[in-house]
Amino acid sequence: MAMLVIAILHANNWRDTISDGELRVRTFASVLGDKGSFAYYGLLLFGSMALIFAFILVPRLLFRTLPAMPWTFVLVLLALPKAFQLWGRARRRRAPRQPMDFIILDGATAQYNLIFGLLCTVSVWAWFVLALLKK
Repeated sequence: MAMLVIAILHANNWRDTISDGELRVRTFASVLGDKGSFAYYGLLLFGSMALIFAFILVPRLLFRTLPAMPWTFVLVLLALPKAFQLWGRARRRRAPRQPMDFIILDGATAQYNLIFGLLCTVSVWAWFVLALLKK
């Protein structure tokens, strides 16, 4: 979820790179440039989901002595359509479908973070309930 918080901040800074440049304000988005910011945003957006699956699979497949995240965390896949929607907004930043699509990308990313976080919470509760039912 921390990666998604950074994605929110990055989307805000990315949007403001022109005005920040005029004021000589340097942000990571201005250092990366437009293409670099696009790639970084994608890394943050999809990397958070990739980490969840790495924490589920890697201990089970490679390091059996390490604890693995519960399988119930596959529920975060339900957030994937929203992630692709945000990625599309970022991709169409120069010619958005709606005039405000790129401008409000930070707020939309915050909504995605909420969905992702709620699904993680549901995953924990589902794991807990399933563990109780096994007893």
